Amino acid sequence: VPRPPNPFICFRQDWLRRLQRGEVDYTGPRDQRTMSFRISADWREMPESAKAQFRREALRRKREHAAKYPGYKFAPRQK
Repeated sequence: VPRPPNPFICFRQDWLRRLQRGEVDYTGPRDQRTMSFRISADWREMPESAKAQFRREALRRKREHAAKYPGYKFAPRQK
């Protein structure tokens, strides 16, 4: 069962969708490492008021996850 996304993951998904639609000004390499660096920098620079949108989205998705998987508890496997 996948874990529900946190606010940063919601932001990252939104950022990548906006990139596909051409709404993000990004001309760098399209490898995950470089893009992750840019996305995390954008997240850190974002004002708290803008981050609130993604916190609400993460909470909504967490509630949906709880309804879909009642009793779910994250338990990582030990190697």
